Amino acid sequence: MEAHNMINVCRVIRCPYFGEQGHSYGCQRYAFSGGCHLKIIAPLQDNEYIVYTDNEELVNSLKVENDRFFLEDEKYSDDLRFQSENPDLFSERSFKVKEIKPN
Repeated sequence: MEAHNMINVCRVIRCPYFGEQGHSYGCQRYAFSGGCHLKIIAPLQDNEYIVYTDNEELVNSLKVENDRFFLEDEKYSDDLRFQSENPDLFSERSFKVKEIKPN
């Protein structure tokens, strides 16, 4: 798990695929958080569930990049559309992809 002084990037940037509820903790987009697109642009550490860093200054730029990535991502659009068209398939405990909200 993350070290005490490390920042959970997924939580702080409010990644739309980060689940914090019950059985869906961690990244719901990538099978392992090590596959996260943010690791390509920043030296992030990861475990099976999240990416993290000890660099607070880096986190704001990661939010901008993460939002840009998903707003251009076809799978993200498809996931949001599927959820809105099929609300009966999602219970209160189900993971739902979150909509990206401006800061």
